[in-house]
Amino acid sequence: MGDISAWWATVPQVTKWQISLHGGFTLAASFGLISVERLLLSFDAVFRYLQVWRIFTCFFLWKLSFHFMFQLYFLYRHSRSLEEDDFRGRPADYLTMILFNSILLLLLGFLLNLPVLSGSIVMSIIYVWSRKHPEAPMTFMFGIRFKALYLPWVMTGFGLLTGSNPIPDLLGIVVGHAYIFVADILPNTHHVTLIRTPQWLTNLLPPGPRTVAGVYGDVGQFAAPGQVDPPRYQWGAGYQLGRGDGAHAD
Repeated sequence: MGDISAWWATVPQVTKWQISLHGGFTLAASFGLISVERLLLSFDAVFRYLQVWRIFTCFFLWKLSFHFMFQLYFLYRHSRSLEEDDFRGRPADYLTMILFNSILLLLLGFLLNLPVLSGSIVMSIIYVWSRKHPEAPMTFMFGIRFKALYLPWVMTGFGLLTGSNPIPDLLGIVVGHAYIFVADILPNTHHVTLIRTPQWLTNLLPPGPRTVAGVYGDVGQFAAPGQVDPPRYQWGAGYQLGRGDGAHAD
């Protein structure tokens, strides 16, 4: 327990909140502590019965399974990398990115009548990571190698081949690309800034020291800030990567 506590203490705060919420709501719903039906996204229930919590809980529901554990691990790896590297010392900016993606997904969920958005929000985070680390080498089953830029598409394609619904993953990719376009491309090409972190969020999550704390290694393994050796993943056979269908209360 001491080792687990020591590891948990090193997880950055936004990533820690995400892991806790995904795990907490999924376990509570799976063991009957909370009714799944009252957590699913329903705009009719939101507006007619003021069940506003649904626009929050729909992002953290999964069917308790190996697939859920694997997605949780992927969320941990890529969220922690983003928070400790690309958004290092700027937790409010990182949470702003997640909120931007969540708002777009809620709009898409309304248009497509989707009850769960957990797979989509995770894929959007993975997509943003892949665009910020496009050259990181990845290894798929049977030794297939590719650049991290293609990771979301590999996960979506593999999920499709194993019978998963590709729509949640594709929505995550669309939303993740929308963030990259608005936050990274537009400011560099047209000097237009459309996303600004609200001051109240900065007050809630003030900037911290820009240190690296080791999802891919200890501090001493980094030659200089920002010079991070890209991770190499070894994916075993039989993992249903990229399945983003969330809980769907099935």
